[in-house]
Amino acid sequence: MNLLSPGYQLNRLIFIPFFLALFFVEKTYAQDPVESYAELKKLQHLNNDKNRRFVEGILSKINHQKFVKYQAPIYAYIAKLKVNDGNWLDGKRYLVRSIATLSKVENDHLLLDSLEYISSIFFMHGDYSKALLYVQKMAEHAYETGNSRGQIAALNRLAMTYIELELFQLAIKPLQLAQTLAQESKNYDSEFLTTLYLINARINLPDVDPQETLALTSVAENIPSKLNIDDGYLSRLKGVVHQQLGNFETAESWFKSSERQAESAHDVRLLQMVSKNLSELFLANNSPLLALDYATTSLAFSEQMEHGNKRAAIHFLLSNIYQQMGDDKNSLKYLRSYTDY
Repeated sequence: MNLLSPGYQLNRLIFIPFFLALFFVEKTYAQDPVESYAELKKLQHLNNDKNRRFVEGILSKINHQKFVKYQAPIYAYIAKLKVNDGNWLDGKRYLVRSIATLSKVENDHLLLDSLEYISSIFFMHGDYSKALLYVQKMAEHAYETGNSRGQIAALNRLAMTYIELELFQLAIKPLQLAQTLAQESKNYDSEFLTTLYLINARINLPDVDPQETLALTSVAENIPSKLNIDDGYLSRLKGVVHQQLGNFETAESWFKSSERQAESAHDVRLLQMVSKNLSELFLANNSPLLALDYATTSLAFSEQMEHGNKRAAIHFLLSNIYQQMGDDKNSLKYLRSYTDY
């Protein structure tokens, strides 16, 4: 093209301000870690290209000077997203970076965020000793600074660790304390999560009336939290309660609803849990082939998360399924695997 032609001059005039605008937006955005971090926390899953591109974009800016004190919570939140997406190795890489940059955090809220995310990652991985280490750090800092949100988060995480270790009765007291704190401070997000965890504990206690637990699911539905969306977790718990009440068709419907939400979000943790629930439901209804299919699926998701404790429970379930099928060889094989854990 002729450099003196009107077309070239017009393209040049358009391109220069466009380039400068891009540079200005990038520079401004890079210098606004508050907005970047706030937007990051809105992401619940890495289930589409838009979310993945956003994460890549924030990582490209994270070494900017103004991002230094935000590095730990950003790395930890991204690690949490990666692990929930079934990518433990990538998540672990960002988890290590988060822990390494904790000393650079100056803000109490950012430090508590970092500790909460780090503990949740270890929790999802089944490393309860390390999870509790960071829960303790979170609790100590929250009580020192009088931060009720941090106190609630620490109590919730402690309770969920008890639940994972099948010490269900021990989970009740910290959850009741967390619920009281959340209601007093009108922290609806924390109240919603605490209620979900309380339901989770109650469904595993032998002396609890399922009707009362079902009523608690209705309470959870009506908490005005931004987290109170049909993301599949409450649906899964409803399925468990209805199964306990003998409402098997209703239970299957809630489990399938949870499964659809988990698939849409590519929430591997939820997919692992609800697949196991469906397997147990079909086993209870003498449908061992369907039970086997869902148990195998649950095991595959558990292996993606590299969660040893979950794999052990699924191996025990597989042993029972094969026993119902009359396959003593495979039943014994999975029973031995279960005892090895």
